[in-house]
Amino acid sequence: GSTVYFTDIPDDYAAISSGLGTTKPRSLLCIPLKMNEVPYGVIELASLQSFEPYQIQFLERLGENIAATINSTQSSERTKKLLEESKFITAQMQAQEREMVKSLEALQQAQENMELNQDLLAVQSNTIRSTLINYELSKDQKLIAMNKLLTETMGYTERELLNKPYKILMDYEDVNTEEYQLLWKSLQEGKAVTGSYKRITKEGAIRWLRATYAPLRDRQNNFEKVMVLAFDVTPEKSARLDFQEQLNAIRRSNITIELDLAGNIVDANELALSLFEYTREELIGQPYATIVPNSELNTGSHTIYWNNLMAGEYYIGEVRRITKSGKYVWLQGSSNPILGLNNSPYKIIEFMTNITERKKAEEEILLTQEEAQRREAELSALINNTDDLIIAIDRGYRITMFNESARQMYDNWEIKLRLGLDINRTFLPEEATELRMLYERALKGEKFTKSMFVHRKGGKGGVYLGMSFNPILNQRNEVSGVSVFAKNISSKIQSRLEK
Repeated sequence: GSTVYFTDIPDDYAAISSGLGTTKPRSLLCIPLKMNEVPYGVIELASLQSFEPYQIQFLERLGENIAATINSTQSSERTKKLLEESKFITAQMQAQEREMVKSLEALQQAQENMELNQDLLAVQSNTIRSTLINYELSKDQKLIAMNKLLTETMGYTERELLNKPYKILMDYEDVNTEEYQLLWKSLQEGKAVTGSYKRITKEGAIRWLRATYAPLRDRQNNFEKVMVLAFDVTPEKSARLDFQEQLNAIRRSNITIELDLAGNIVDANELALSLFEYTREELIGQPYATIVPNSELNTGSHTIYWNNLMAGEYYIGEVRRITKSGKYVWLQGSSNPILGLNNSPYKIIEFMTNITERKKAEEEILLTQEEAQRREAELSALINNTDDLIIAIDRGYRITMFNESARQMYDNWEIKLRLGLDINRTFLPEEATELRMLYERALKGEKFTKSMFVHRKGGKGGVYLGMSFNPILNQRNEVSGVSVFAKNISSKIQSRLEK
């Protein structure tokens, strides 16, 4: 879970190739992609140069940014899937409710015409009793009739339920609730009641019934009993409760804002209120523009953003918003249009996380990177604008850097300098042996100067070079290579000889 950096590269590690040739990397950096200690992957980088601390810090923050983006995308996909499942479940339950209401209306119509349509009533009643859970309650709340679907659903025999108090099928706490008392009050007043109700099986399991309670009256119009038509919606209810719990978990951990289609804020959780520095009373009912900076409100991108939401397209990305005190904050997440049964949006829900500190860090890193690039450009210009030859090698005598003056001298000698080339191959064998000894002194940490005549390999002539050997230290203060600054002193030597 932590960054791994090392320069002791295995011999069989992959080589780095470029237009200049192929060579082994000098350092390897592995950056974990993680957010809140949750891993998402690893970035592995090999380089011919050592990584500086600010470069490692930048790559670690980049890894956090990539992990945050992956996390945000995954959260948005889960939210979208949950919303689609909710829409499907809602449509299914509404369709079942319409079917039940239609059945109940048919039954009531049949009862009103009982004397004229006894045969038709019997057929309809049998159809309803065979497709829906059906039972009757006395006015003193006892089970007085039931069909097989009820006993099978609740795990009782008919004998175990007949003439028993209705509360045998209920949670004890539900019997004493105000909701249950209002149910019977409405029935006594002649009003039918429809809803979803929790009931308890013989084994103690919870079953959810979508039921309609219809009061029946005698010929004197007195309240006589209650007929109940219901169907088991336990799977749908469980899925809906699971979806709601997941949605609540998202709301608890994300800044959540709900908007109507007019662009007004209709709900916001505590995380949103705290971030934007408003009370609920101050923010609810206000235009969404209240938290959008004026500089962005009338831009084309914001207009496109809102029009896409109105068209039912969700948005995932980063947005800048403004608090009550005028501070800018950066948010990352998703804006989700919630579609109704007609497949058109009827509200917008935003799930966001605060990435303000990350954005500030990115800006600081960018400034640091630009400064580093500027300094690197200045150093490169300085190195390449000098007449001195500059060459650096690693501990394997492979060239890791050379400037323009060195390239030009070797080009004149018809030797093609390239990164990774063994420096010893650019000299005559006897001179290579002497120079190798000089390099070994520098690799042991010695800093010194040396003048010598270097012959042109494969041709006549050569140059006198005044050379300065300097050890290159890595981050652990270990010698990882040698830099050689060489000046052509042939003219000075010639003048001295002539004198």
